[in-house]
Amino acid sequence: MKIKVERSNSVYRKNVIDFSKRKRDLSHIQKPKKLPSRKFNFRINKSIYLVLLILLLSSSVYIFLNSQYAILENVFITGNFLLDKQEILLKLPQEGQANFFKTSKKDYIQPLMDNPWIKEVNVVKDYFSRSVHVEITERRPLFRTIENSVISIIDEEGYLLPNLPGLFSVNVPFIIGNHDQKELNYLVSHVKELPDHFLYLLSEINVENLNSIYLYTVDGFIIRVGVISNLTNQRTEEIIKIINLQKDNGKRGIIDIRGQNIIFEEILEG
Repeated sequence: MKIKVERSNSVYRKNVIDFSKRKRDLSHIQKPKKLPSRKFNFRINKSIYLVLLILLLSSSVYIFLNSQYAILENVFITGNFLLDKQEILLKLPQEGQANFFKTSKKDYIQPLMDNPWIKEVNVVKDYFSRSVHVEITERRPLFRTIENSVISIIDEEGYLLPNLPGLFSVNVPFIIGNHDQKELNYLVSHVKELPDHFLYLLSEINVENLNSIYLYTVDGFIIRVGVISNLTNQRTEEIIKIINLQKDNGKRGIIDIRGQNIIFEEILEG
C-alpha cells in the first residue's frame, strides 16, 4: 500500500507543468493609452478668459472716460480778493467741456502759478460730484511805486508785481523819496506787520531818509513818523482813533508820533 502511493505521486509530478519557469506571453494585453493633460487645457482656457476679461474691462473704462459722465461739472474758486474770478476761470479747464478724469491737479496749478500775483494754489478734486475746488493764496501788496510812468506794486516779501488787468483796485500807498533796495527791504520788514485797514488809509509814504518818514492819508492828515520803528500796531489803532475824532470835528492836521505821546496839530485852512 505504501509503495502504490509513492508511484502515484511520482506520476503526478511528471504531468504537472511548472509555469513559473516559462516566460509569460503578455502580447495580447494592451497598454492603456495616455490621455491628454486636462491641467494643460485648463491653463489655456484660463488664459483666454483672463484676456477676454481684461479687454472687457478696458473697453468699459474707455467708454466711461469718453462719456458725458466724465465731464467736469464745476470749478470753485476761493481766496481771490484782488484777482477777478472770471479771469482766473479762463485759464483753467472749462466746466461742461473738460474731462474730469483726464485732467490732473497740475492742469489747475500751473496756469495760475504763472500769474505773479498768486503765491500758492491748492487743488482738491471731488470724484463723487466731478467738481474741483481751487484755493488761491494771493500776494499781499504793501506799496505802489512809479518808475518811468509805470505803476508797480511791492508785496510783503519785497517782490515787484505788475499792475495786471483784471486786478481789483489796490488801496495801498505810493512810496516816494530817497531809498535804495536795501532801505526798501528794511521798510517792507516793518510795514508788513501793520494791519491792512491802516495801510488802506494811507495815500503816500514819503521817505526823506530812514530817520525822517512821513505818511499822508487819503483824508488829508499828515503823520510824522520819524524812524519806522515808531509805527507799531498799537499806535496805528491810536492814530485811527485820532483821525476819526478830528474828522468828526471837521479838522485836519498833523499827527506826530515821534515822541512818547502822540500829538495832534491842527492845520488851519487859508
